Amino acid sequence: MAQVVSKHEEKERWPTPRRARAEELIDSFDHPLADFDRSFTDIRRINRYLGGTSVVLRRLSDLLRDDRGPIRILDVGTGSGDIPMALAEWARRRGQSLSVTAVDVNPKVLSLAQRLTGECPEVRLVQSSGADLAFRDDSFDFAISSLTFHHFDEDLAARVLGEMHRIARRGVIVNDLQRGYLPAGLIWLVTRVTRMHPLTQHDAPLSVMRALTVSEYRELAVRAGVPGAQVYKHPFWRAALVARKGE
Repeated sequence: MAQVVSKHEEKERWPTPRRARAEELIDSFDHPLADFDRSFTDIRRINRYLGGTSVVLRRLSDLLRDDRGPIRILDVGTGSGDIPMALAEWARRRGQSLSVTAVDVNPKVLSLAQRLTGECPEVRLVQSSGADLAFRDDSFDFAISSLTFHHFDEDLAARVLGEMHRIARRGVIVNDLQRGYLPAGLIWLVTRVTRMHPLTQHDAPLSVMRALTVSEYRELAVRAGVPGAQVYKHPFWRAALVARKGE
């Protein structure tokens, strides 16, 4: 069960490691497409079985409540497009009209997303940096991002979150990891026991060590000028920063 953490309730049970600054291998554009393909297949499995997809659906459902009207979503740092596909399937089950514009800065990664989403009419792909979104203010209902913010330093994260807030009319959802020694160790073990690709074996523990804590997510919202943001803890050391607009 997800838990919203208030400023006064938050307490760290375990020592928190300093945030890692090493770059993840997947952030390079130089790897062969086959390596990206294998690694993003691993990420889709992690999202599916370790809660990444369910976090987005849960938080979006809360923002929508009983609204079944058409919605437009921007997905920043879409990767291979598994979250937009899950959103499209979820909307069909709800009987809700939905369109997703999925952006990523890496053209190789977008080519993988095209393979996955090519037959899905609800999804449109655009190459773009999250720090400079070429969309008008309030041009989408919601802006979301999954497993992307831990790749950013503090300045870039604030800029991207500010851009998402600018273009979202109704709300923003950032779904990412919580930093800690235990989740880093466990994902190190999982990636090896399940024989994931070497890129994933290297990057997955580093992703956890690059992630923010609950208090740092809250500070990020303040720095980005996003009012009223709440941070929720989810199983498997996931965190969701959620900001509702227009109410």
